[in-house]
Amino acid sequence: MNLPVATDENTYPGLPVIANEISAFRYVQPLQTFILSLKDRERIIRFEPDEVQPFIDWLNTHYIREYKT
Repeated sequence: MNLPVATDENTYPGLPVIANEISAFRYVQPLQTFILSLKDRERIIRFEPDEVQPFIDWLNTHYIREYKT
C-alpha cells in the first residue's frame, strides 16, 4: 500500500534519524536495504523500510541525494 508522502513530515516510521540529518543514500536492491550517510560524517546507518518506493519518495521529497558509483 503506497501512502502519500507529506512534505512537512521530517520523520519516517522506524527510521531512527530525521530527514535533516541525512546527507545521502544508496539503495542496495538485492537486499532491499538503504545505506544512509549522515551529515555528521561519523555515522552510516542501514535501514530496511517496510516498503521501498514510499521511502524513496520520502527521500526525494526532502532532497536527499542518491549516491551512485
